[in-house]
Amino acid sequence: MTDFDFKQIGYRFRGGAVRYNDLGYVLCIDPGLASEKLPHTAFYALDEGDWCMFDIGRWNAHSICVAQLPKEQALALGEHGTVRVMGNADDYDEEIVCPGVTLSTMREIRNIGGFAYVCGMDRQVFKRTSPGCWLALHGDMPSQAAQDLVFGFESIHGFSEADLTAVGWHGEIWHFDGAAWTSCRSPTTAHLTKVCCAGDGWVYACGMGGTLVRGKAHHWETLDHGVTELDFFDLEWFNGILYVSTLHAVYKLRDRQLELVDFGDVFPASCHTLSSADGVLWSVGETDIVAFDGETWVRVV
Repeated sequence: MTDFDFKQIGYRFRGGAVRYNDLGYVLCIDPGLASEKLPHTAFYALDEGDWCMFDIGRWNAHSICVAQLPKEQALALGEHGTVRVMGNADDYDEEIVCPGVTLSTMREIRNIGGFAYVCGMDRQVFKRTSPGCWLALHGDMPSQAAQDLVFGFESIHGFSEADLTAVGWHGEIWHFDGAAWTSCRSPTTAHLTKVCCAGDGWVYACGMGGTLVRGKAHHWETLDHGVTELDFFDLEWFNGILYVSTLHAVYKLRDRQLELVDFGDVFPASCHTLSSADGVLWSVGETDIVAFDGETWVRVV
């Protein structure tokens, strides 16, 4: 799709997000800098088949989304709360800062209701209300269940701003109704890595050891697919189907069972992140990016 050769440069991909069917953003790492343990991220965009680099940040970004409010832009998150804002000719960094809040390790940034939400360790949750302005939403939710136990959120999603679900370590699942957080009875103790509020009305979550669960409100169940015990890392609802990824494969859920996705001639060696928008689904792995329009998979990188 482009003459730009990421493999010749040697870059690896940490994640990506689709904005339109001809515009997406990618987080890249340099293996040489990574081997020297130097924090960095190269921010790239694929726009109508052409690659362009925004910048190389001296910090590690590990999660990215596209939000529509207050302006449609891509936002990439670093573990210490740095956020790179990109797009609409307005590119800059900002920090998650809330009065009286000591920031923990941030894990994911996600579009919910058009706004960017962030979740992280110690069960912290934030909403970006305007450029540089972040609202803490975790309230008096306990940050630690017991002494010497580490708890935190890996992923957050929602049907609306008054119907959020956050998942994380030890299988915990929390629900926010717009006023307060409540703990849900989880059917697993495995670490949960991703949550997705799907178009079929279910909330799905996946995680370590091939864990896949779903729920509505506070009632959750395990989906015993029996397909793999490899760790799941991402979920995406696309064209009425839930897609689930490991580091080397993508599955789709049909009638409570997982089916391996047929990539055709562009089978990727690596998978990890899933993102969709405007009729296109991306699978982003360490060395591969492939795209699906609902009928055919094509190689992006």
